[in-house]
Amino acid sequence: MAKVSHLSAQVIKGFRGSLDFYYWRGQAICRRWPKPPVQPNTPGQLASRAAFCASRADLRKVSAKVRALWVPDFVGRRQAWLDFYTGTYLRHVKLHGRPPVVLYDFSVVPIP
Repeated sequence: MAKVSHLSAQVIKGFRGSLDFYYWRGQAICRRWPKPPVQPNTPGQLASRAAFCASRADLRKVSAKVRALWVPDFVGRRQAWLDFYTGTYLRHVKLHGRPPVVLYDFSVVPIP
């Protein structure tokens, strides 16, 4: 990734398909265009894709209450809460061969 001082439409059009230009946190950024893997359907890549899809399916089930508890812990950090969630989910699948238990919702029950 490179920092770019100025982006003109002519420069962007000239590198279309090989370089990706965008703004990130107010800075103009240029990076190499992502390429598909050489062997896209190896068993490892298929397993990774399946685990990533499962992580997103589980994430859609997480309630707003649970998300509200996660988000403030990551304010000011370099890693976003979504990146932490995804990385932890994928590491668990790699280590244990199954998806982790995910907290979707909760309720507070007063103790009598």
